[in-house]
Amino acid sequence: MATIDDQASDFEAMFLKEAMEHRKIVPLKTGYCLNCLDKINDHYSYCSAECREDHGKRVAFSKGVIQA
Repeated sequence: MATIDDQASDFEAMFLKEAMEHRKIVPLKTGYCLNCLDKINDHYSYCSAECREDHGKRVAFSKGVIQA
């Protein structure tokens, strides 16, 4: 029989796993567009809305979220 400490550890692991699966990933701001690698302002991740959308689609496709 599991002790209350074991149950608490199990719940903690379950909640952490759930939180990690649903976290929002913030794109890096490297000074280069994450899609086409053009030099951009350090305050942005993409050079245009089109690059942001294209990169999002490629990431979703690589994760199996969308089909070709």
